[in-house]
Amino acid sequence: MSELAPCPVCQSPYTYEMGESLVCPECGHEW
Repeated sequence: MSELAPCPVCQSPYTYEMGESLVCPECGHEW
């Protein structure tokens, strides 16, 4: 698992990169 920032909405550690954005698979937030 890469060292990406946790989700700012739900604090999930499982975020991933999608293009230029980061995406949270748990709450769907993109930033």
